Amino acid sequence: MLSPFSFAFTSIILALSKCEELKDKIDEATRLESGSKWCPVPLAGTQCPASGFAWHYKCCGDLNNECCFHLQNWAIVALVIVGILCLASFVLGIVRCLFCRRN
Repeated sequence: MLSPFSFAFTSIILALSKCEELKDKIDEATRLESGSKWCPVPLAGTQCPASGFAWHYKCCGDLNNECCFHLQNWAIVALVIVGILCLASFVLGIVRCLFCRRN
């Protein structure tokens, strides 16, 4: 059976490892893709346009020789949050209109 000290030590180690995993996931989600890319290889393929603040390009297509437009991860998250807030506002407005009428 584990002593209280070893149990606390093990719990702290597990919590720190979870913090590192969370930090890695946050870093991945907030990393900006940037720079010009060549699809499929430099000088022999298609050069993609330069990346912007809210978008970047990735290689796609059957032979990975086309440039496809993609939003940055933070922009997708921001659009989802704005969409949820708009939907919630609309639903709450309908509920208020239906159930909170003044007589």
